[in-house]
Amino acid sequence: LFIFESPLTNDDMEWSICSLLQGDVNYDGSLNILDLVQIVNHILEINIFTEGQISLADINMDENIDILDLVLLIDLILSD
Repeated sequence: LFIFESPLTNDDMEWSICSLLQGDVNYDGSLNILDLVQIVNHILEINIFTEGQISLADINMDENIDILDLVLLIDLILSD
């Protein structure tokens, strides 16, 4: 296995800290209406989330993605 263009193979590259926001299911680094729409689509079974997206969408961490998570996400968006 050879990894191209990573700090393991290229001395000019550096490791950086990667952080994810709870609720940021589209991985764009911000909480907004796009995340809300994706979670609604997941609840309606229009989109199927990856395991990572499921963890991020379950904002209240009750192992369910539902209206309570949407309300918490709206609160996070409005408080920003």
